[in-house]
Amino acid sequence: MKTLLTFLVSTVFLFSACKEDNHHEEDADAEADVPEVDAPDEAEDPRPDEPADDDVDVEDAEPDEVEEPDLPPSCARQAIACGGRSSAAVEPPGEGTMDKYVLFGRELEYDESGAEFVFSFSPEGPGRVTAEIVDYSEGDLDIIVLEDRCAEDAAVAFGDSVVAFTADAASSTFIAVDGRDGASGPFELILTCEEAFEDCGNGEDDNGDALVDCADPQCLGTAPCYELDCGDGADDDGDGDVDCEDFDCIGTDDCAGGAGFIGDPCDSHDDCASGQCYLELETGWPGGYCIIASSIRHCDEITCPEGTECEPIGFTSVTGPWVCGLECGAEEPCREGYLCEDHLCFPECLTGSHCVETGFCEIETGLCSADPTEVCDGGLDEDEDGDTDCEDTECMFRAACVTPVPLNGGDGCADAVALPLPSGERGTVVVDGTTAGMADDLTPGCETLDAADVVYSFTLTMPAFAKVDLLGGRIEPRIQDTILALRSDCEGEDLACNNDIADGIYKHSYLETSLAAGTYTIIVDGFDTRTGQFTLGLNLSDP
Repeated sequence: MKTLLTFLVSTVFLFSACKEDNHHEEDADAEADVPEVDAPDEAEDPRPDEPADDDVDVEDAEPDEVEEPDLPPSCARQAIACGGRSSAAVEPPGEGTMDKYVLFGRELEYDESGAEFVFSFSPEGPGRVTAEIVDYSEGDLDIIVLEDRCAEDAAVAFGDSVVAFTADAASSTFIAVDGRDGASGPFELILTCEEAFEDCGNGEDDNGDALVDCADPQCLGTAPCYELDCGDGADDDGDGDVDCEDFDCIGTDDCAGGAGFIGDPCDSHDDCASGQCYLELETGWPGGYCIIASSIRHCDEITCPEGTECEPIGFTSVTGPWVCGLECGAEEPCREGYLCEDHLCFPECLTGSHCVETGFCEIETGLCSADPTEVCDGGLDEDEDGDTDCEDTECMFRAACVTPVPLNGGDGCADAVALPLPSGERGTVVVDGTTAGMADDLTPGCETLDAADVVYSFTLTMPAFAKVDLLGGRIEPRIQDTILALRSDCEGEDLACNNDIADGIYKHSYLETSLAAGTYTIIVDGFDTRTGQFTLGLNLSDP
């Protein structure tokens, strides 16, 4: 863009100079009786130092100097509209690219050092917009939405392949597709818009869903649909709750509570100095957790006490809610039921004893649950699924039921490592391994954006019903996002494939299928660049 502006400004000067020369040539022709004279050694400026207003020729006036914005080259952008599809490519890293985006005052942790491709978007009116990139198997590409300016510090939304945001005709919107850790490659961007959007303060049902203003989910967290002033004695958002009775006000200065510090256990909001408790029965956080959290105010608008830090939490993006979490480390461990994850304490219950209100721990999420889960050595069918203790798939691959054997997989099909099958080809075998330092030889069919992998094999002499379980972990050195595939031909198609057992539970993959006698391959993989330690289990039973 800078080069383009320089070219345009230079062209204006040249055009003006040419017109000036032509103007004086015409004057010379009109004064034909004036004899020719030699040109002076130094050309005089045809404009007086202080010309009178009526002596200035507008065409001869030199244009004001244009201040050129220092924009990345990528901001020479391509336009896209609602319903549009556009193919482009992120190039390898180069100078002048946007690498470190700032979302609501917080620098994103990702290194977006690919040479981003930027689209401009101008909606005709307010609406909800979803941007999605597809066909980008060559690299890990992300989407960053910029508002008003094409600049790193203007980010308002971020997504890994898909992002949703609210756009308005009054503002300029830019959509940057960038390469994480220098990734590059072709892609296609698809833009869809929900133009029937609720105006949250006009008293009308704008989108035709029979829900008006704050009653419409589209207005959640949007002014005026939250308690604006928590000390004015008024129900600002009309939800029937006034000031500190409104959940919007929990944690504000007007609604301070007891003595509990951030991270302390709590069973009511009054237990916490912040006036806000993540109650176990409501959030699943073990034993409750004194916190400062907001789905409206961003980290740059929240003052966290010393010893705490503001972070956005959530499974699918770095957007809110925004919370003050307790800092932790080797010398400052988290309390029971919590894990020190990226220097802050977050929930990770391991047993029902961590869940003082519900009594049940959902191992997959690390959260307490009011719905019973199987206690692997309790002697009862707690989850009422017909399977007790180690017969339950929630337990059969866990330490309470089987001891893992250290056995790493092979680096490619030719080096596949044979799993030691249980006696009679019925029962469970569990091994521990790692993909760290291995090559990316194979690509599972359920996720083409994968990392390094390892390969196991096993041979059945009789038919069996197979359950295969892959468990990583929420923090390194475990695989944080797992992929699991089963094949009869290592280089062929998948018989079964799973990329996460459920939305938001990335560390765990699981599959089950009936198998005939024969040799099979299990591929342990990770999403994107995720590698690390894992626990792999295989259970064989009668078909």
